[in-house]
Amino acid sequence: METPAPTLDSQPPAMETTLQPPPAEESAMATWNATWMASLESRRQAENEAKAKAIEQAEKDLTQFTAEREALREAKMAKNRSEEQVKLEALEADLESANSWSRIVKLIDLQQDENVEVRNGMDMEWNGMV
Repeated sequence: METPAPTLDSQPPAMETTLQPPPAEESAMATWNATWMASLESRRQAENEAKAKAIEQAEKDLTQFTAEREALREAKMAKNRSEEQVKLEALEADLESANSWSRIVKLIDLQQDENVEVRNGMDMEWNGMV
């Protein structure tokens, strides 16, 4: 007669008692490792809380910046619209004017720039550059 083949689950009871280490006090190194791991975990939690607060503050700042930028953009657009309206009304009034020279004079900038030196062509040397 054949004996049944041993299964993985069935192990002799003597082996189980020999595999378990005898209960012993924790060594100093094991105690230090446990406290070190606890301190690392507390640091990790503190860092995660600080990171979450920083992300939340950054999102608030970004929202505020976007709102301010949009308000500034809207203000500029409104100002440009009003200036354009004034300019268009002035152009229409000029077109209705009978004097065409007054329209031309308004288009030309007659103010002299202080940084530009106005020179007569006669005092320039004739090196082919005029």
